[in-house]
Amino acid sequence: MIELPPLGAVVAVLISREGGIAYIPALAAPRRYMLGQCSDDLRHLIVDAVRKAAEQVPPVDNAQHGDCRFFRVELVCDSQAPKDADADNNTAAPATRSAYSFEVPEAQAPQELVQLWSGEV
Repeated sequence: MIELPPLGAVVAVLISREGGIAYIPALAAPRRYMLGQCSDDLRHLIVDAVRKAAEQVPPVDNAQHGDCRFFRVELVCDSQAPKDADADNNTAAPATRSAYSFEVPEAQAPQELVQLWSGEV
């Protein structure tokens, strides 16, 4: 399993399917889920799918075959920087946005992740 960023800081999850022999743009387009705009049930399902998918990430030294499909999961995180310590300038530093991604072979992808990608949820 890989280490995930704090899931409470995740504001968006992008899921795309890549790899294989033929490139089909409609299949490669990422599915975007803005967690702040999702219902509690959907948000819970997304977080659960991300956790399960992270458990299926193969070790780095386990090379993939060129014709295998995989899901790329990208987590977009917001992290509010700590407040500036300068007493004359009592403003918060701007929030920073970072992205974290990992790949899961299609054969090992949890069903919840496949459903999110296919729009069945």
